[in-house]
Amino acid sequence: MTKQYTSVTEMISDSPLEESQRDEIAARIASRQIIKRLLTLRAMRGMSQEEVADRMKCSQSRISKLENGIDGDIRIGDMRDYLRAIDYDMSLFVCPKQWKSFQHIKFHAFGIRKCLGQLVEFAGDDPKIVQGVSKAHVETLVNLVKFVVDSAKNLPSFTSMLPDIIEADGSEAEELEDTLGPTAIAAP
Repeated sequence: MTKQYTSVTEMISDSPLEESQRDEIAARIASRQIIKRLLTLRAMRGMSQEEVADRMKCSQSRISKLENGIDGDIRIGDMRDYLRAIDYDMSLFVCPKQWKSFQHIKFHAFGIRKCLGQLVEFAGDDPKIVQGVSKAHVETLVNLVKFVVDSAKNLPSFTSMLPDIIEADGSEAEELEDTLGPTAIAAP
């Protein structure tokens, strides 16, 4: 039976190549993670390099060069334009190097709060939009609670610290949404 590999890097590590060659290939793969993601997104859109080039108002060879490059060579503007051409957007997260994980979490939590506030402003007094925004708030709450609980379950003392309802595997998410309902979410 042929061995099944989960990644090219794993397959290369088992190859008869010399160690220096394996290291070189692994380094090349590691240097192309962003490019690989861009290629995947383009493929998911079913777009050719020519179509992307047309939308970016550049040559197909420029797209080929970008896609065959390494992450360190891609310019932010080119990545933004490429993503727009395949109907994606880009956000850039910049933070102090010394930030700890919890500071990242807080930053993103405040970003979520800002986005939710923007939704509330957008809804205004329109009852249908208010209902949709309320559902978005409930979905956000349920997802965030589930993410935190799922992560915390890996802590040895976590399960003994919470009541049974929070310790659930998330199957009560619909019950939580029904309990909170769209009117339970107040505008900030």
